[in-house]
Amino acid sequence: MEEYELSNIEAVPGMDGSGTGVLSDPAVYALDFMQIINRPVWWILLFFIPFVNLVISVITMLDLGKSFGKDSTFSVLGLVLFNPVGIGILAFGKDKYIGAKAS
Repeated sequence: MEEYELSNIEAVPGMDGSGTGVLSDPAVYALDFMQIINRPVWWILLFFIPFVNLVISVITMLDLGKSFGKDSTFSVLGLVLFNPVGIGILAFGKDKYIGAKAS
C-alpha cells in the first residue's frame, strides 16, 4: 500500500510522475527523493551509518513535509511517527508540491 502512495507523491514538476519502475529500483527512488527535498545525493550514504540514519530520516521527513507546505507538527506526527498515514495524506490529499524548502 505504501508503495502506491509514494508513487503518487512523485507526481511533482520535473519528475517522471508515472510511478512505474521507479519504486522497483531503490537507488533511483532514493535519487528522486533527494531531488524532491533538495538535498545532496551524498546524503543517501548517511542512511547506511548506524544511528546517523535515524537523524537523517527525521530531517528528510521534515523536508518532505515542508515541500508540500506542511508544518513541523504534521511532519513529526504524520511522517515520522505514523509514516503510512502521513504519506497517505500527502499522496491522496489536496496538498500540492510547492517546491523544496531545504537549503
